[in-house]
Amino acid sequence: MKICWADLHNHNEIGYGVGTLQRSYDLAEASLDVFAFIPHGHWPDPPGDDPKLLAYHEAGFERVSRRFDEVLHAANARYRPGEFVSFVGFEWHSSEWGDYQVIFPGATGSLFKADTLHELQAFARREDALLIQHHIGYRRGWRGANWDAQDAALTPVVEVFSEHGNSFDPISHHGMTEHSMGGTTRSQTALAQLIAGRRFGLIASTDTHNGHPASYDEGLAAILTDDLTREGVFAAIRARHTYAVSGDRIALELGSGGAIVGDVLPRSARREIRLAVDPLAPLEFVKLLRNGRTAQVWAPELPADSIPSAGSWIVRVDFGWDRLESSDLTLWNLDIGLEDAAFEAAHPCFSGGPAGKGHLNRIIRKSPQNLRVEAFTSRDNPVPVSGVVLRINAAGNFRLKLSGSTDTAGQAGGFELETTLGELLKHDLWAQVLPRFSAPKLRIGCPWRVDELRFDTTWCDPAPCGEDFYMLKVQQANGQMAWSTPIWFSDRGD
Repeated sequence: MKICWADLHNHNEIGYGVGTLQRSYDLAEASLDVFAFIPHGHWPDPPGDDPKLLAYHEAGFERVSRRFDEVLHAANARYRPGEFVSFVGFEWHSSEWGDYQVIFPGATGSLFKADTLHELQAFARREDALLIQHHIGYRRGWRGANWDAQDAALTPVVEVFSEHGNSFDPISHHGMTEHSMGGTTRSQTALAQLIAGRRFGLIASTDTHNGHPASYDEGLAAILTDDLTREGVFAAIRARHTYAVSGDRIALELGSGGAIVGDVLPRSARREIRLAVDPLAPLEFVKLLRNGRTAQVWAPELPADSIPSAGSWIVRVDFGWDRLESSDLTLWNLDIGLEDAAFEAAHPCFSGGPAGKGHLNRIIRKSPQNLRVEAFTSRDNPVPVSGVVLRINAAGNFRLKLSGSTDTAGQAGGFELETTLGELLKHDLWAQVLPRFSAPKLRIGCPWRVDELRFDTTWCDPAPCGEDFYMLKVQQANGQMAWSTPIWFSDRGD
């Protein structure tokens, strides 16, 4: 099945964020297959000891109520079956029951100010809507998940990674440190609840309030479907045919027999697990978990020094940095050209944030040999560097040309670089855009052969336990991660 990249949880100025609705959709269409703008809807049980917090949220809810017709119109106007899927939805907060995205299946939807989760679930059943719970790892009562109150039919997947951090497992270098709800609670994590016997799929989404869908390093969902329509994507989510990534668009495959992630096979079925990973950087590890514990771990060696050769190559271009104390915005216009090669794909790694809220990050494919990148970077954003991962089909020692013009707080800059595959295999190539040491910079990094990065194998369980689930946890050498939804072997009903 095709991997459709999705952000099912992003905010802007309609609520209590920044950035226009139009810009949100322009960014989403430039880098995603599926998008749900989720305005803030209601919080029935806010803390009574924080009037400033309450006033802030109430003002956001009122803005959403006034402008929800715009939200509905935009989702339907931007929907293009087979090309770009947009959903209508809203967010419901609760101190006791946790926070949910309400996502409607079709062209209609409405705000519903439920006072309890039971009321919200009844509304979702009437509307055939999904309830996707997020930042589940916070303590119960502090807007973490109330797992006992979940309805698995309404909540087939949960969000395990976002700008809040990692809710999959309790210890991570992507800790939950950015908000006032505290850090991760071990028993609340997705891993703990899967071990306890619950069945749900995994997704990630950004949850940022800067009007920037797909902001890098803040979470994305992979949805597996060949039907890029609202109906097809909704069905795939209901079937748990999903997985989560932190930022890089890592391609995962996990299957057994005819099953894929999210499926349940009979307990007696053969435990022959096939897995494959197509990363965007060298792999640190590929871990196969059985019932939440490590069944097998692979630590692939870094590829050996390569020589220029025909085939598919990955090259990462990063740009940004600037001096540490700077609040300047840098606008980038990059032209990337190839000789003796063609672009197979260009994966966006664009960082959003409060800076640049009126600008776009996007890749424009002009021809098989030419790309244009329009982007912005700033030290005021959570990540001051953006990038593009180029997948290049080469006849041999291809030539790469990259020229750029920049604007840093009104100061014009630019550069021209030209190199070959053979030269890049020896050293990175750098440019700075202004004549000062701390100027914004750009790097063309080490090329990697796609077939040398790819990992695939088949693993047969030597000691199945009976009622088992299997899943993947993957980490690249650059820290980017992916978590698959499990495959279950069980005779217990779904």
